Amino acid sequence: MSPKKINIQVMEQLFLNRKRFERFAILYVRDSAEAQDILMESYAYIWEHRETLDPDINLESYMFSVIKHKCL
Repeated sequence: MSPKKINIQVMEQLFLNRKRFERFAILYVRDSAEAQDILMESYAYIWEHRETLDPDINLESYMFSVIKHKCL
């Protein structure tokens, strides 16, 4: 049995929730353009660190956490 990995399909699933993530970021930064920038940085962060992330984590929750930290 091969281990689960964060791959393009997993990232596509995350991208389908982009409006939820964007609204979440707007709650912190109060600016739509800034929220979109933070969201793209968050996607990039997850993609760049995909090899070191635990494949069993709830990636959606982790994405919310990354967004929150980037907003702060």
